[in-house]
Amino acid sequence: MLKKLKATLVGLCVVSLLYLIGFSGDRYILTVLIFGSTYAIYAATLNFTAAYVGQVNLGHAIFFGTGGYVSAYLTARMGLPLALTVPVSTAFSSAAGLILGFLTLRAKGPFLLLVTALSNLVLLNLVYSFSRFTGGEDGLTGVPKISAEPSFNYFIFVSYTLLTTLILSLMLRSRVGYAFKLIREDEDLAESMGVNVVKYKMLAFTVSSTLTGLAGALYAHYLGVIGPGALSFDLTFQALVMILLGGWGTLLGPLIGAYTVTFFNEYLRALGSYRTLILGIVTLIAVLRFRRGVYGALQDKIKLLLK
Repeated sequence: MLKKLKATLVGLCVVSLLYLIGFSGDRYILTVLIFGSTYAIYAATLNFTAAYVGQVNLGHAIFFGTGGYVSAYLTARMGLPLALTVPVSTAFSSAAGLILGFLTLRAKGPFLLLVTALSNLVLLNLVYSFSRFTGGEDGLTGVPKISAEPSFNYFIFVSYTLLTTLILSLMLRSRVGYAFKLIREDEDLAESMGVNVVKYKMLAFTVSSTLTGLAGALYAHYLGVIGPGALSFDLTFQALVMILLGGWGTLLGPLIGAYTVTFFNEYLRALGSYRTLILGIVTLIAVLRFRRGVYGALQDKIKLLLK
């Protein structure tokens, strides 16, 4: 009981610190943290389907890009209010999750990777082909922004990151989470135990796509522009690096990895392409040294301190 209380206090201190940073007014730091929060949501939702359900989705950018493009188009081209377009774009992302979930129901291993990657590639090509609607290589510009105030934007993104973490945590601690883990370990065994594999796989993709799509919409309205980069494979590969660095199959690992990599990339910007090489080496060392990632190592240290 005392350990749980101490852990709760540590968590509250971290959350309080995150919100206090928002009052600093430092535009640079807040901007970096907003990007970090976006990556954190992306990585956390990818980790959710990959590590907890066993569905490694290389087309995760489909959800992010769909949310961003739909909301951007509805506001910039049709003049609809942001308060309406964000929920609508999130619904489109949910639908994309249902479709991709259906397409990958029986796909496993390399076939799953192939189907999800090809789906992403198809959507990316559609963006280039229908440039009249998507803006092609230039993307959609003139997208209304959430706010011109950095602190307000920061609070929006940090709050949504915490909300996403809370939703995933509650799901994974419930009977639904137990079903997910059974499916990950052995689908046939899960089915023989009465678990509706189709239902839970579709649920996992829908939850992941919905949370990611909303992040994509917010991101588009933060930047004021959305382009093909929102559907890039690079997003997913970077997120996988963040997950591995932070801790695969952990709830907070992807968040730690996302913020770490974001700051790492920013402060080593002067090194150009070399920073990718350095990041790769650092990640490799971290994975080999800490089997459960940075979060696993921190967790062990915190447990010692709380004894």
